[in-house]
Amino acid sequence: MVSTTYAILAGYAYGAQNLRDNYPATIIGFYNLIPIWTNNARQITFTEIEFFLLGGGLVMVLTFARYALTWWPLHPIGMAVTASQSIILPFFTFFMAWLIQTLILRIGGVQLYRRGQPFFLGILVGYVMGLTLSYGVDLVWFPGTPHLIERYY
Repeated sequence: MVSTTYAILAGYAYGAQNLRDNYPATIIGFYNLIPIWTNNARQITFTEIEFFLLGGGLVMVLTFARYALTWWPLHPIGMAVTASQSIILPFFTFFMAWLIQTLILRIGGVQLYRRGQPFFLGILVGYVMGLTLSYGVDLVWFPGTPHLIERYY
């Protein structure tokens, strides 16, 4: 919420075109595609209709499976969410977290899951502390030129 508010306020204060260096290249590339698509509109081809029908059919199957089969793990919203750049790049991290959680629950049940929580929270706290230390060093020794600490885009 804070990042979105800051991006909007900075866009109004400095002009959004002047903030191009602070935004990921993928966002800028997509932003530049929109006027190209609208200015060069063309006839819809059979392949595009095919993909539209295939995607709609797949969403309908996933929706039916979600509500008809109690064990079905996939939600149809995944069709839309997985196409975004912010999910594609860190997908492996999410997959590994899910896999580890599933293995822990299957091997040791809820009891092992609860006993393992402090370990995984410690990993998370250590990661955040490392980023904070990195930011502090960057702030003290490189005050005018901040460096990119984490990049998921």
